[in-house]
Amino acid sequence: MYIVLFIVAFAAAFFALRSVCFSTGDDLVEARKTSNVSFRHRNTDSSMETVSLNLTDVDLTGVTIVVDPGHGGEDPGCMSGSVCESDINLAVAQKVAAFLKEYGATVVMTRTEDEYLSLMERAAIANEAEADYFVSLHCNSYEDDSGISGLECYYYPGIEDGEALAAAIIEYMEENTQIAVRKYEDNDLSVLRNTVMTAVLIEMGYMSNSTELTQLTTESYQTQLAQAITEGIVFAISQE
Repeated sequence: MYIVLFIVAFAAAFFALRSVCFSTGDDLVEARKTSNVSFRHRNTDSSMETVSLNLTDVDLTGVTIVVDPGHGGEDPGCMSGSVCESDINLAVAQKVAAFLKEYGATVVMTRTEDEYLSLMERAAIANEAEADYFVSLHCNSYEDDSGISGLECYYYPGIEDGEALAAAIIEYMEENTQIAVRKYEDNDLSVLRNTVMTAVLIEMGYMSNSTELTQLTTESYQTQLAQAITEGIVFAISQE
């Protein structure tokens, strides 16, 4: 009897944790637009300037953005106990999609459930949609140093539009949010190499860092993260 009770309790705890990581429905997202925002922007000549914008004035009607929740299905991505990276990616991606739609953007999701897609399939979805932007969402892990934390943004080497988008997202977050960020840099990643539009891949945090893992599996932080990512994207697009 004690064994049965233990199994029931364990199962309940597991699925409760999964539900926290997998809060993806639009009903969980109260999309809102921040008004006046600003950040210190580095120009091509390395000089700095303060750029300001009222995000409520931005209209992304006619702009198509592909949001790609990394991993899924037989590929869970990074694991920490029973927590799957693929679940976190999908939860945040659903929220980002909802926020972007509030700005009038047309949003295409590469997946909307826990399913496997190859890297080439993800790129093909974006290319066939003739999207303007591609944003892939992931979580990081580095077991050799659990102290490492922070969001990172990658673009394909030599692609100036991708670099500009990555830089604007990171710079926006540094100035306007409480999200911990590390860097943006180029990286020869498959989904960035094989998409033909402006593309970035965001590593939203380190699952190997216990503090960041707790945040990444908290629904309220997922919403905060999704809003920050969305506003970084919106800000970047508005500056083009």
